[in-house]
Amino acid sequence: MTFQQLLYLAQLEQYDRERISLWLKTNPGRVVEEKKHHLDWTMKVRLLFVFASIYSMFLPKEKAVLAALSTLEPFDILIKHCVMVLATLKLQLFHPDLHVIGIAGSWGKTTTKETLAEILRTKWRVCTTKDNTNTVMGIALTILRLPLHCQIFICEMDAWIPGEIAKVCRLICPEVGIVTTIGPMHLERFHDDYDALVRAQMELIDAIPKDGLAYKPTDGNDGVLVNTYKEIAKRFMVPEENADHILRNPPEVQHRAQIIEANGISIIDDAYNANPAGFRRALKKLEKLKAKKRILVTPGMIEMGARQFTENEAAAQEAAQICDIVIVVGEENKQALMVGAKKAKKLVWVRDLEEAKSVLAREATAGSAVLFENDLPDHYF
Repeated sequence: MTFQQLLYLAQLEQYDRERISLWLKTNPGRVVEEKKHHLDWTMKVRLLFVFASIYSMFLPKEKAVLAALSTLEPFDILIKHCVMVLATLKLQLFHPDLHVIGIAGSWGKTTTKETLAEILRTKWRVCTTKDNTNTVMGIALTILRLPLHCQIFICEMDAWIPGEIAKVCRLICPEVGIVTTIGPMHLERFHDDYDALVRAQMELIDAIPKDGLAYKPTDGNDGVLVNTYKEIAKRFMVPEENADHILRNPPEVQHRAQIIEANGISIIDDAYNANPAGFRRALKKLEKLKAKKRILVTPGMIEMGARQFTENEAAAQEAAQICDIVIVVGEENKQALMVGAKKAKKLVWVRDLEEAKSVLAREATAGSAVLFENDLPDHYF
Protein backbone atom coordinates (compact mmCIF):
# COMPACT_ATOMS: atom_id res chain seq x y z
CA MET A 1 0.00 0.00 0.00
CA THR A 2 1.02 3.61 -0.45
CA PHE A 3 1.60 5.86 2.57
CA GLN A 4 -1.74 7.55 1.96
CA GLN A 5 -3.56 4.20 1.97
CA LEU A 6 -1.78 3.14 5.16
CA LEU A 7 -2.63 6.44 6.83
CA TYR A 8 -6.25 6.04 5.73
CA LEU A 9 -6.28 2.58 7.35
CA ALA A 10 -4.82 4.07 10.53
CA GLN A 11 -7.52 6.74 10.58
CA LEU A 12 -10.29 4.19 10.02
CA GLU A 13 -8.94 2.14 12.94
CA GLN A 14 -8.73 5.27 15.13
CA TYR A 15 -4.91 5.03 15.21
CA ASP A 16 -5.06 1.83 17.29
CA ARG A 17 -1.71 0.11 16.60
CA GLU A 18 -2.94 -3.29 17.77
CA ARG A 19 -5.91 -3.24 15.40
CA ILE A 20 -3.84 -1.86 12.51
CA SER A 21 -1.27 -4.64 12.99
CA LEU A 22 -4.03 -7.26 13.13
CA TRP A 23 -5.61 -5.90 9.94
CA LEU A 24 -2.29 -6.01 8.09
CA LYS A 25 -1.68 -9.56 9.32
CA THR A 26 -5.12 -10.88 8.34
CA ASN A 27 -5.32 -9.01 5.02
CA PRO A 28 -1.96 -9.63 3.32
CA GLY A 29 -1.70 -8.00 -0.08
CA ARG A 30 -4.95 -6.05 0.39
CA VAL A 31 -5.22 -2.35 -0.43
CA VAL A 32 -7.52 0.14 1.32
CA GLU A 33 -9.01 2.38 -1.34
CA GLU A 34 -10.79 5.66 -0.66
CA LYS A 35 -14.20 4.79 -2.07
CA LYS A 36 -16.81 5.83 0.47
CA HIS A 37 -14.73 8.41 2.31
CA HIS A 38 -11.34 10.06 2.02
CA LEU A 39 -8.35 10.52 4.26
CA ASP A 40 -8.76 13.61 6.42
CA TRP A 41 -5.38 15.37 6.39
CA THR A 42 -5.47 16.50 10.01
CA MET A 43 -2.37 17.79 11.76
CA LYS A 44 -1.95 14.34 13.29
CA VAL A 45 -2.01 12.68 9.87
CA ARG A 46 0.49 15.20 8.50
CA LEU A 47 2.89 14.50 11.37
CA LEU A 48 2.46 10.76 10.90
CA PHE A 49 3.30 11.18 7.23
CA VAL A 50 6.49 13.10 8.05
CA PHE A 51 7.74 10.60 10.64
CA ALA A 52 6.70 7.57 8.58
CA SER A 53 8.56 9.00 5.56
CA ILE A 54 11.73 9.29 7.65
CA TYR A 55 11.38 5.78 9.13
CA SER A 56 10.70 4.30 5.70
CA MET A 57 14.35 4.92 4.79
CA PHE A 58 15.23 1.86 6.88
CA LEU A 59 11.86 0.15 7.52
CA PRO A 60 9.05 -1.25 5.31
CA LYS A 61 6.17 1.22 4.88
CA GLU A 62 3.79 -0.70 7.19
CA LYS A 63 6.33 -0.81 10.03
CA ALA A 64 7.28 2.81 9.38
CA VAL A 65 3.67 3.95 9.95
CA LEU A 66 3.42 1.87 13.14
CA ALA A 67 6.74 3.31 14.34
CA ALA A 68 5.48 6.83 13.60
CA LEU A 69 2.39 6.14 15.69
CA SER A 70 4.60 5.01 18.58
CA THR A 71 6.69 8.18 18.28
CA LEU A 72 3.65 10.44 18.40
CA GLU A 73 1.89 8.55 21.19
CA PRO A 74 3.37 10.56 24.14
CA PHE A 75 2.48 13.84 22.44
CA ASP A 76 -0.97 12.48 21.61
CA ILE A 77 -1.56 11.55 25.25
CA LEU A 78 -0.39 14.99 26.40
CA ILE A 79 -2.65 16.83 23.93
CA LYS A 80 -5.65 14.70 24.88
CA HIS A 81 -4.97 15.35 28.58
CA CYS A 82 -4.86 19.11 27.91
CA VAL A 83 -8.15 18.96 26.00
CA MET A 84 -9.78 17.04 28.87
CA VAL A 85 -8.54 19.62 31.40
CA LEU A 86 -9.86 22.49 29.28
CA ALA A 87 -13.23 20.76 28.86
CA THR A 88 -13.46 20.18 32.63
CA LEU A 89 -12.63 23.81 33.36
CA LYS A 90 -15.17 25.05 30.81
CA LEU A 91 -17.93 23.01 32.41
CA GLN A 92 -17.01 24.24 35.90
CA LEU A 93 -16.54 27.91 35.01
CA PHE A 94 -19.04 28.54 32.23
CA HIS A 95 -21.71 25.84 32.67
CA PRO A 96 -22.14 25.43 36.45
CA ASP A 97 -25.92 24.86 36.15
CA LEU A 98 -25.84 22.62 33.09
CA HIS A 99 -28.05 19.52 33.28
CA VAL A 100 -26.39 16.50 31.68
CA ILE A 101 -28.07 13.36 30.35
CA GLY A 102 -25.90 10.43 29.33
CA ILE A 103 -26.96 7.80 26.81
CA ALA A 104 -25.07 4.54 26.30
CA GLY A 105 -25.95 1.13 24.90
CA SER A 106 -25.11 -1.25 22.10
CA TRP A 107 -27.63 0.34 19.73
CA GLY A 108 -30.54 2.77 19.70
CA LYS A 109 -28.47 5.58 21.21
CA THR A 110 -28.84 8.16 18.45
CA THR A 111 -32.58 7.64 18.01
CA THR A 112 -33.06 7.92 21.77
CA LYS A 113 -30.91 11.06 21.89
CA GLU A 114 -32.74 12.81 19.07
CA THR A 115 -36.21 11.92 20.38
CA LEU A 116 -35.42 13.03 23.91
CA ALA A 117 -33.84 16.24 22.63
CA GLU A 118 -37.00 17.11 20.67
CA ILE A 119 -39.12 16.58 23.79
CA LEU A 120 -36.92 18.70 26.03
CA ARG A 121 -36.54 21.46 23.42
CA THR A 122 -40.19 22.34 23.91
CA LYS A 123 -39.12 23.99 27.19
CA TRP A 124 -35.31 24.11 27.39
CA ARG A 125 -32.28 25.08 25.31
CA VAL A 126 -30.81 21.68 24.49
CA CYS A 127 -27.47 20.73 22.97
CA THR A 128 -26.36 17.24 21.94
CA THR A 129 -23.32 15.40 20.69
CA LYS A 130 -23.44 15.38 16.90
CA ASP A 131 -23.73 12.36 14.60
CA ASN A 132 -21.54 9.55 15.94
CA THR A 133 -19.29 11.75 18.09
CA ASN A 134 -19.31 9.41 21.09
CA THR A 135 -15.66 8.90 22.12
CA VAL A 136 -13.96 10.54 25.10
CA MET A 137 -12.03 13.00 22.95
CA GLY A 138 -14.96 13.72 20.64
CA ILE A 139 -17.15 14.53 23.65
CA ALA A 140 -14.45 16.75 25.21
CA LEU A 141 -14.16 18.73 21.97
CA THR A 142 -17.97 19.01 21.83
CA ILE A 143 -17.95 20.52 25.33
CA LEU A 144 -15.39 23.13 24.26
CA ARG A 145 -17.83 24.16 21.51
CA LEU A 146 -20.95 24.19 23.71
CA PRO A 147 -22.73 27.57 23.51
CA LEU A 148 -23.02 29.40 26.80
CA HIS A 149 -26.81 29.49 26.60
CA CYS A 150 -27.07 25.68 26.66
CA GLN A 151 -29.21 24.43 29.56
CA ILE A 152 -29.33 20.67 28.91
CA PHE A 153 -26.55 18.62 27.31
CA ILE A 154 -27.49 15.17 26.00
CA CYS A 155 -24.32 13.14 25.60
CA GLU A 156 -24.19 9.95 23.54
CA MET A 157 -21.27 7.72 24.51
CA ASP A 158 -19.94 4.39 23.32
CA ALA A 159 -17.95 1.60 24.96
CA TRP A 160 -14.91 0.83 22.83
CA ILE A 161 -12.81 -0.42 25.74
CA PRO A 162 -13.44 -1.01 29.48
CA GLY A 163 -13.35 2.24 31.44
CA GLU A 164 -14.12 4.57 28.53
CA ILE A 165 -17.69 5.36 29.59
CA ALA A 166 -16.53 5.84 33.19
CA LYS A 167 -13.97 8.36 31.93
CA VAL A 168 -16.65 10.26 30.03
CA CYS A 169 -18.87 10.28 33.12
CA ARG A 170 -16.08 11.74 35.27
CA LEU A 171 -15.91 14.57 32.76
CA ILE A 172 -19.60 15.34 32.26
CA CYS A 173 -21.11 14.21 35.63
CA PRO A 174 -24.51 13.07 34.26
CA GLU A 175 -27.58 13.34 36.47
CA VAL A 176 -29.65 11.11 34.16
CA GLY A 177 -28.34 7.94 32.56
CA ILE A 178 -29.97 5.73 29.93
CA VAL A 179 -28.55 2.44 28.71
CA THR A 180 -30.72 1.65 25.70
CA THR A 181 -29.72 -1.96 24.98
CA ILE A 182 -26.89 -4.37 25.61
CA GLY A 183 -25.92 -6.77 22.86
CA PRO A 184 -22.90 -8.17 21.02
CA MET A 185 -21.91 -4.95 19.21
CA HIS A 186 -18.13 -4.31 19.49
CA LEU A 187 -17.80 -7.70 21.21
CA GLU A 188 -14.66 -8.30 19.16
CA ARG A 189 -13.02 -5.34 20.88
CA PHE A 190 -13.74 -6.98 24.25
CA HIS A 191 -12.08 -10.23 23.13
CA ASP A 192 -15.44 -12.07 23.17
CA ASP A 193 -15.94 -11.34 26.88
CA TYR A 194 -19.64 -10.47 26.95
CA ASP A 195 -19.63 -9.82 30.71
CA ALA A 196 -16.87 -7.24 30.24
CA LEU A 197 -18.97 -5.54 27.55
CA VAL A 198 -21.99 -5.45 29.89
CA ARG A 199 -19.89 -3.98 32.70
CA ALA A 200 -18.53 -1.34 30.31
CA GLN A 201 -22.03 -0.23 29.27
CA MET A 202 -23.21 -0.20 32.89
CA GLU A 203 -20.44 2.23 33.88
CA LEU A 204 -22.96 4.96 33.02
CA ILE A 205 -25.52 3.63 35.51
CA ASP A 206 -22.82 3.36 38.19
CA ALA A 207 -21.99 7.06 37.70
CA ILE A 208 -25.51 8.41 38.31
CA PRO A 209 -25.96 10.07 41.75
CA LYS A 210 -28.59 8.84 44.19
CA ASP A 211 -30.90 11.76 43.42
CA GLY A 212 -30.55 11.20 39.66
CA LEU A 213 -32.42 8.95 37.24
CA ALA A 214 -30.93 5.75 35.85
CA TYR A 215 -32.51 3.47 33.26
CA LYS A 216 -31.16 0.16 32.05
CA PRO A 217 -32.65 -2.46 29.71
CA THR A 218 -34.38 -5.44 31.28
CA ASP A 219 -34.97 -8.94 29.96
CA GLY A 220 -37.40 -8.83 27.05
CA ASN A 221 -37.09 -5.03 26.79
CA ASP A 222 -35.35 -4.17 23.54
CA GLY A 223 -34.53 -0.58 24.31
CA VAL A 224 -35.88 2.06 26.63
CA LEU A 225 -39.65 2.13 27.14
CA VAL A 226 -41.76 5.12 26.15
CA ASN A 227 -42.52 5.70 29.86
CA THR A 228 -38.79 6.43 30.39
CA TYR A 229 -39.03 9.47 28.11
CA LYS A 230 -42.04 10.61 29.93
CA GLU A 231 -40.34 10.30 33.32
CA ILE A 232 -37.37 12.37 32.18
CA ALA A 233 -39.73 14.97 30.70
CA LYS A 234 -41.50 15.15 34.07
CA ARG A 235 -38.16 15.66 35.87
CA PHE A 236 -37.48 18.66 33.63
CA MET A 237 -41.04 19.98 33.96
CA VAL A 238 -41.96 19.41 30.32
CA PRO A 239 -45.76 19.11 29.93
CA GLU A 240 -46.84 15.52 29.28
CA GLU A 241 -48.77 16.53 26.18
CA ASN A 242 -45.52 17.85 24.66
CA ALA A 243 -43.85 14.50 25.22
CA ASP A 244 -46.85 12.62 23.85
CA HIS A 245 -46.87 14.70 20.68
CA ILE A 246 -43.17 14.07 19.99
CA LEU A 247 -43.49 10.36 20.73
CA ARG A 248 -46.38 10.10 18.26
CA ASN A 249 -44.29 11.93 15.66
CA PRO A 250 -40.66 11.04 16.45
CA PRO A 251 -37.87 12.80 14.55
CA GLU A 252 -36.47 10.98 11.54
CA VAL A 253 -32.82 10.05 11.97
CA GLN A 254 -30.76 9.75 8.80
CA HIS A 255 -29.78 6.22 7.74
CA ARG A 256 -31.74 4.64 10.60
CA ALA A 257 -34.64 2.79 8.98
CA GLN A 258 -35.40 5.96 7.02
CA ILE A 259 -37.98 5.45 4.25
CA ILE A 260 -37.33 7.23 0.94
CA GLU A 261 -39.49 7.10 -2.19
CA ALA A 262 -37.66 7.29 -5.52
CA ASN A 263 -39.01 6.51 -9.01
CA GLY A 264 -41.82 4.37 -7.65
CA ILE A 265 -39.43 2.37 -5.45
CA SER A 266 -39.60 2.39 -1.64
CA ILE A 267 -36.13 2.45 -0.07
CA ILE A 268 -35.50 1.68 3.59
CA ASP A 269 -32.16 3.28 4.39
CA ASP A 270 -30.84 1.49 7.47
CA ALA A 271 -27.23 1.78 6.36
CA TYR A 272 -25.71 3.58 9.35
CA ASN A 273 -24.87 0.32 11.11
CA ALA A 274 -26.40 -3.07 11.83
CA ASN A 275 -27.10 -5.14 14.91
CA PRO A 276 -29.20 -8.30 15.37
CA ALA A 277 -32.29 -6.60 16.78
CA GLY A 278 -32.14 -3.67 14.36
CA PHE A 279 -31.61 -6.00 11.39
CA ARG A 280 -34.76 -7.93 12.29
CA ARG A 281 -36.78 -4.76 12.89
CA ALA A 282 -35.76 -3.45 9.47
CA LEU A 283 -36.75 -6.76 7.85
CA LYS A 284 -40.17 -6.57 9.54
CA LYS A 285 -40.54 -3.02 8.24
CA LEU A 286 -39.70 -4.27 4.75
CA GLU A 287 -42.21 -7.09 5.10
CA LYS A 288 -45.00 -4.66 6.05
CA LEU A 289 -44.47 -2.44 3.01
CA LYS A 290 -46.82 -3.06 0.10
CA ALA A 291 -44.46 -4.13 -2.65
CA LYS A 292 -44.38 -6.26 -5.77
CA LYS A 293 -40.82 -7.30 -4.99
CA ARG A 294 -38.75 -7.07 -1.79
CA ILE A 295 -34.97 -6.78 -2.04
CA LEU A 296 -32.31 -6.81 0.68
CA VAL A 297 -28.82 -5.35 0.15
CA THR A 298 -26.38 -6.04 2.99
CA PRO A 299 -22.74 -6.69 3.85
CA GLY A 300 -23.91 -8.08 7.21
CA MET A 301 -22.83 -7.22 10.74
CA ILE A 302 -19.28 -6.79 12.04
CA GLU A 303 -17.23 -6.60 15.27
CA MET A 304 -19.30 -9.35 16.89
CA GLY A 305 -16.46 -11.70 17.70
CA ALA A 306 -17.27 -15.39 17.88
CA ARG A 307 -20.99 -14.63 17.39
CA GLN A 308 -20.52 -12.93 14.04
CA PHE A 309 -21.09 -15.97 11.83
CA THR A 310 -24.17 -17.28 13.67
CA GLU A 311 -25.79 -13.84 14.01
CA ASN A 312 -25.34 -13.11 10.31
CA GLU A 313 -26.54 -16.57 9.34
CA ALA A 314 -29.67 -16.21 11.48
CA ALA A 315 -30.48 -12.76 10.08
CA ALA A 316 -30.03 -14.07 6.53
CA GLN A 317 -32.35 -17.00 7.23
CA GLU A 318 -35.08 -14.57 8.24
CA ALA A 319 -34.36 -12.40 5.22
CA ALA A 320 -34.77 -15.41 2.90
CA GLN A 321 -38.34 -15.86 4.15
CA ILE A 322 -39.26 -12.21 3.55
CA CYS A 323 -37.28 -11.10 0.50
CA ASP A 324 -37.59 -12.01 -3.16
CA ILE A 325 -33.93 -11.15 -3.72
CA VAL A 326 -31.06 -11.11 -1.24
CA ILE A 327 -27.93 -9.26 -2.40
CA VAL A 328 -24.86 -10.06 -0.30
CA VAL A 329 -22.14 -7.41 -0.51
CA GLY A 330 -18.43 -8.12 -0.04
CA GLU A 331 -16.29 -10.86 1.41
CA GLU A 332 -16.51 -10.05 5.14
CA ASN A 333 -19.68 -12.03 5.88
CA LYS A 334 -20.13 -13.75 2.52
CA GLN A 335 -20.12 -17.32 3.80
CA ALA A 336 -22.48 -16.75 6.73
CA LEU A 337 -24.97 -14.72 4.70
CA MET A 338 -24.92 -17.05 1.70
CA VAL A 339 -25.48 -20.09 3.94
CA GLY A 340 -28.26 -18.37 5.87
CA ALA A 341 -30.06 -17.08 2.76
CA LYS A 342 -29.63 -20.25 0.65
CA LYS A 343 -33.42 -20.75 0.49
CA ALA A 344 -34.08 -17.25 -0.85
CA LYS A 345 -35.92 -17.06 -4.17
CA LYS A 346 -32.90 -15.33 -5.64
CA LEU A 347 -29.50 -14.98 -3.98
CA VAL A 348 -26.78 -12.77 -5.46
CA TRP A 349 -23.24 -12.01 -4.29
CA VAL A 350 -21.49 -8.82 -5.39
CA ARG A 351 -18.03 -7.42 -4.66
CA ASP A 352 -19.09 -3.95 -3.55
CA LEU A 353 -21.94 -1.46 -3.33
CA GLU A 354 -21.38 -0.18 -6.86
CA GLU A 355 -21.92 -3.68 -8.23
CA ALA A 356 -25.00 -4.02 -6.01
CA LYS A 357 -26.43 -0.85 -7.56
CA SER A 358 -25.95 -2.37 -11.00
CA VAL A 359 -27.98 -5.41 -9.92
CA LEU A 360 -30.66 -3.13 -8.47
CA ALA A 361 -30.86 -1.20 -11.73
CA ARG A 362 -32.00 -4.44 -13.39
CA GLU A 363 -34.08 -5.93 -10.59
CA ALA A 364 -35.73 -3.03 -8.73
CA THR A 365 -38.70 -1.99 -10.84
CA ALA A 366 -41.56 0.35 -9.94
CA GLY A 367 -43.46 -1.07 -6.98
CA SER A 368 -40.38 -2.71 -5.48
CA ALA A 369 -39.10 -2.14 -1.94
CA VAL A 370 -35.37 -2.17 -1.17
CA LEU A 371 -33.73 -2.43 2.25
CA PHE A 372 -30.13 -1.24 2.59
CA GLU A 373 -28.94 -2.83 5.84
CA ASN A 374 -25.53 -1.54 6.98
CA ASP A 375 -22.63 -0.11 5.03
CA LEU A 376 -19.06 -1.03 5.98
CA PRO A 377 -16.00 1.26 6.01
CA ASP A 378 -13.44 1.03 3.23
CA HIS A 379 -11.12 -1.34 5.11
CA TYR A 380 -13.75 -4.10 5.09
CA PHE A 381 -14.17 -6.10 1.87
